[in-house]
Amino acid sequence: MLDKYDVHENKWLIDLFKLKEKWAQAYVKRTFTAGMKTTQLSESFNADLKDCLRTDLNIVEFFTHFERVFNQKCDKELEAKYNSRHKFPRLKLKSSPMLNQVATVYTPKLFDLFQTEVEEVMALSILERNVSQTHSYVVGVFNQNGKYEVMWNPLDETLSCSCRKFESFGILCRHGLKVLDVLDIKLIPNRYIMKRWRRDAKDGSGKNCTTHNIKLDTRLEYVDRYRDLCPKYIQLVNEACETKEGHNILSLAIADLKKKTL
Repeated sequence: MLDKYDVHENKWLIDLFKLKEKWAQAYVKRTFTAGMKTTQLSESFNADLKDCLRTDLNIVEFFTHFERVFNQKCDKELEAKYNSRHKFPRLKLKSSPMLNQVATVYTPKLFDLFQTEVEEVMALSILERNVSQTHSYVVGVFNQNGKYEVMWNPLDETLSCSCRKFESFGILCRHGLKVLDVLDIKLIPNRYIMKRWRRDAKDGSGKNCTTHNIKLDTRLEYVDRYRDLCPKYIQLVNEACETKEGHNILSLAIADLKKKTL
């Protein structure tokens, strides 16, 4: 392209090439991106704001709408968190030890992505293998071009693949899973289950990259407790109201609970 358009001396292209490690996919495979593009997050939030903003709004009205959109996102996050805690994902391969291992560990979204990787293992073949102190495998896709090199170290149980899916996304790739299957390893080593993709990722006090303690959002805790208790008491009230005796017993119990909790 540089030859075709004769732009070898273009300063912008020269400077851009110097930064290739920060934007070219071939150079960022070892960088964790969680599968996100550079502007994906801002584009998503801009799309949400666009629906409720107008050019004639003043600054106060703008922040009012902004807060509403922000609260809606928080509510969706809480709903997703609640569903991940109380709903069991659908296993396509119910006898798979790996899927059963992560079914209650990964968030539903990540579980679906991982389950796809497990399914694709069936289409892979081991083309070459070199078993020494470190095991080396060349993995290919049936009737397709492309090869991937997978390294397995049995001493420290470390796995790496040339596709760098774990390094960039945080879940094991189908090529690595194929090698684990060949080695008759039925469970994922714990080091390859990232905390950020776990259902309990936000439980307890965490630390950020500068090791400062991060306090939990008390509103999230409140909503969690509310959603846990509310269905239980609704069911209890419905059953107690069937009889007058049940109503009286529950009324006394509620009065007693008020004294203890307030």
